[in-house]
Amino acid sequence: MAHRTGAIVAESIAQEISDHENTKSARHFSLSEESAEDRRALISEMWGDMLRAGPMWSNIRVFHEGRDLHPTRFMEGRISDGLIVHSTVNTHAVIRCLETGGTLITNHLHETSAAVQRIQEILEYRLCARVWIQSYLTKAGQTAFGLHGDDHNFVALQLLGSKSWQVESDGPEPTRRVFQAGDGAFLRAGTEHAVSGIGELSLHLTIAFDWLESTPGQPGSTLSEDERRAHEKTYRLGSGLPVALDPATLEPDMGLRSSGRSRPAVRVEDDHLSFSCIAGKFRFDSRLAPVLEAVRDGDETSVRELTKVSGLDEELVEQFVRFAVSKRILLCAS
Repeated sequence: MAHRTGAIVAESIAQEISDHENTKSARHFSLSEESAEDRRALISEMWGDMLRAGPMWSNIRVFHEGRDLHPTRFMEGRISDGLIVHSTVNTHAVIRCLETGGTLITNHLHETSAAVQRIQEILEYRLCARVWIQSYLTKAGQTAFGLHGDDHNFVALQLLGSKSWQVESDGPEPTRRVFQAGDGAFLRAGTEHAVSGIGELSLHLTIAFDWLESTPGQPGSTLSEDERRAHEKTYRLGSGLPVALDPATLEPDMGLRSSGRSRPAVRVEDDHLSFSCIAGKFRFDSRLAPVLEAVRDGDETSVRELTKVSGLDEELVEQFVRFAVSKRILLCAS
């Protein structure tokens, strides 16, 4: 399968959480050197995405001197004819705040960054969880929020520079550690922690999540039954364009993604396969089993990759993809 930015980081985090999901205390870890190139590519893509405002301007925050600054302090915008929102970030104002101890926070970064969206989507399928992702950029040597606990589980992943973490532990004293690029921590909901810069440019992601369903011995935040059902009815961000409008636009290497935020189910039934997802329940030829398993995986794929993994004729795979896009089983590109 073709490498896509963020996928290796996501798989590494998923493995770390899965290996220790029943551990109640905070878990520190370091990603393998194999993920270093993927982390560098992720940072490169994120720089522009973190300040991409548009109609999502409310996701961008600047925290300075113990409070959130009003958006007029670092953002410019207006609503023009046709109710079109024009929002831009004043980067000079943001830089001044960062130089004097501020923190730039981009909430729901997966909504403006394709690479971060990929991490979110992979983790939701791997962990059976609802996931959302923030970034924190600092330069000063101080803490923004002090000692506190969050109402959700999360993974903190240091991407650039260093940051000091103080985390509640099982012992009498909290654990203190300086995170370098590639270091991370897995914390349960309610775990008290404080994060502080050390006077250099520092960027980390907070990957927040709630388990969809609780299991014995699995501590941390879990969705209520109503929240879980609502999540299962939520589509991923994206569309079937242009294939849904004109099937002839399908290209062998066009990106394809499963449409739901919860992993589809595949069941063998007599002479066919039953495929259940957010778009409904469908019957497919048993020969499509490897194709449906690839779709269930949650990562991006393509006709070329599905043909290779299944060993089927490319024309048969194309027929499936065109049908799947038309029924909103698959989305096109990122």
